[in-house]
Amino acid sequence: MNGESRSDTNELAERLRIVLGSRFEVERPLAIGGMATIFLLRHRLHRGPFVAKVLHPELVERAGVLSSFRLEATHAALLGDHPNAVPVFDFGELDGLFFLLMPYIGGEDLDQILARQGPLGREEALQMAAQMSSLLCHAESQSVVHCDLTPGNIRRDTFGHYRLLDLGISQTNGPQDRPFVGGTPLYASPEQLRGEPLDIRSDLYSLGAVLGEALSGTPLFQGTSMKEIRNRHLHGVWRMPEVLEESDPVARLLHALLSVDVAARPQSAYELSGILHACGSARPEFRPASNPEQRMASSTGHSQRKRLTTEIGEALRSSS
Repeated sequence: MNGESRSDTNELAERLRIVLGSRFEVERPLAIGGMATIFLLRHRLHRGPFVAKVLHPELVERAGVLSSFRLEATHAALLGDHPNAVPVFDFGELDGLFFLLMPYIGGEDLDQILARQGPLGREEALQMAAQMSSLLCHAESQSVVHCDLTPGNIRRDTFGHYRLLDLGISQTNGPQDRPFVGGTPLYASPEQLRGEPLDIRSDLYSLGAVLGEALSGTPLFQGTSMKEIRNRHLHGVWRMPEVLEESDPVARLLHALLSVDVAARPQSAYELSGILHACGSARPEFRPASNPEQRMASSTGHSQRKRLTTEIGEALRSSS
């Protein structure tokens, strides 16, 4: 952190102490991004740890930034009741500061785990993917597309559960509700790189890239420049993890997830969860909304999906 950014962060911390200091101690910055700084807080009474994501004040007047931050809060609230998400406790504006307040999730990000210890074992990698797929089932039911599913945004918490972080560029299905920005090129789907409208199948593509990296220890899409990596995504050029034979059901799943043609991928997170279960993962529970009308609609859809995933599982087992 250079002197100028340290000074700016110290000033921001002081302003945050004025806003939240009656309830929280502001301990230190955890991360500084292009849009916001994340601070570690501690509740003054029960001493529980929290984080505040604070939008950089100089960006508030920039077109679309504040609406984007508000949409992040909305999406975090929609997904926060899932065990593999992070709930949002508060969103507010005080003294010119816009902030999100969330619990602090201890643990280690997946990119750090891979850098420290190398690839995950097969069982652990599949379990990670199954937990992310379970969360994407919930996101799909809420019409939320994460748009930046990467090893750096997946944290293994202190209980061994995987949590998906940072909804900063998330979108909703259909016409885009804010100008689309970025994504991480190593994991972005071809349609995302082309700037097209996205749905859950884009997140499934990114999860395929993450699963492959978890099994190999290195990104599947290699290149010496962002342009080369982009072209590899657009043309489906990637390297299969050495631990997988081409006949392995997981290898065939990676081929499906990383298809340039969205129609050749699993068409829903629920379908992917069934395939992962057939490949050997434990299947996390996903319970749809509980009001009677949604239960009735879900029952019909569940029968169709159960038949589909059973057929996929049988095909995988018979060919393995």
